[in-house]
Amino acid sequence: IGSDGGVLLGITPNTDPKTTVYAFTAPVSGNQPQILWQFDLGSGRSNGFAPMTSSITVARDGTIYAISGLGRLAALGPDGKAKWTAQSGLSFHAAPALAGNGTVYLPSTDGNLYAVVPPAGNAIEGAIIWKFPFGDRAGIPKAVNKAGIDNSIGSSSSPTVGPDGAIYLGANNSTFYAVNADGSQKWKFEAEPELAGIWSSSALSADGKMIFFGANKGGIYALNTADGKKLWQNRLFGGSVFASPTLDKNGTLYVGTTTGHVFALDSLNGNQLSVYDAGGAVWSTPAVKPDGTLVAANGKGLIMEFAAG
Repeated sequence: IGSDGGVLLGITPNTDPKTTVYAFTAPVSGNQPQILWQFDLGSGRSNGFAPMTSSITVARDGTIYAISGLGRLAALGPDGKAKWTAQSGLSFHAAPALAGNGTVYLPSTDGNLYAVVPPAGNAIEGAIIWKFPFGDRAGIPKAVNKAGIDNSIGSSSSPTVGPDGAIYLGANNSTFYAVNADGSQKWKFEAEPELAGIWSSSALSADGKMIFFGANKGGIYALNTADGKKLWQNRLFGGSVFASPTLDKNGTLYVGTTTGHVFALDSLNGNQLSVYDAGGAVWSTPAVKPDGTLVAANGKGLIMEFAAG
């Protein structure tokens, strides 16, 4: 959602090898939205692959950050005009993450996390100030797609930036990383190895001392942000977690699994508070409304709302 309330969406059609970012607003009449503006993000496909699958990120000042499947980043004003652009590596699912100093973090399936800064003066091309390589991990299953790209390398997880500037994210090699703002490794934690690794973005506790994420094997993990040590783990009936966990103001952690359940956990110890059979795999992140009610959806298109508490 843009700062003006418009709906922002990136689309890469099957019949057109380019990605377009659209800003939609409610129709004056009928049910077809109006297109406020559109921005061409460039080629969206390479050998029939790499459509835009990442969410759009909106900064507090209204700047819109969108990245194509081929790694082309655009920083757009609320009017849809480009402020600047930059080129990183192939992007799959991971949305751009913003630091308070204006740095943009972009995970890639080329094996690196990119740190990009806006250009100086009147330049229009952002600069890559560092790349953090995730490296290899023995015993990780390979996941080669139809284009011949190995999706077991790099990261498909959107980063979380901590109050100290550290970047937290999981990688496709089933390892969770904490990276310092200068691009050096703070620590890493090896989750149970499995195909697709960690797609779940993480949730940070209110005091910044705990970080929570889900994985394709092992359920949900809680780590100490100071040293990466595991604080607890809940296997959640053995289901894979591809959606990001949600933490409410009371410290309850909500997460959906591929077994078709929505769990509520005590974030301090991982104990199960409640579980709901959603009737289908839950790939989307549960959302907490301002009144405390929870909204979740399953893969069959069913949207569920749960009472607060």
